[in-house]
Amino acid sequence: MRKVSKKKFLSELLTSERGDTNFISIIIILAIVAFVGAMFFGVVKTFMPQFFSNITNFFSNVLSGT
Repeated sequence: MRKVSKKKFLSELLTSERGDTNFISIIIILAIVAFVGAMFFGVVKTFMPQFFSNITNFFSNVLSGT
């Protein structure tokens, strides 16, 4: 008796269409957003030291009068 109810529960769980039907598309969109965020982080990590170096040199030149 118990095994039959477990099988029925599992079958109902796998075939039920209650809730959000766009679950897979949401997962794909989240993966794309995570990928774009990781790429943006890599770009920022590459260019920020150069950016701060340029700003430091600019203000050094301004303050020294050259």
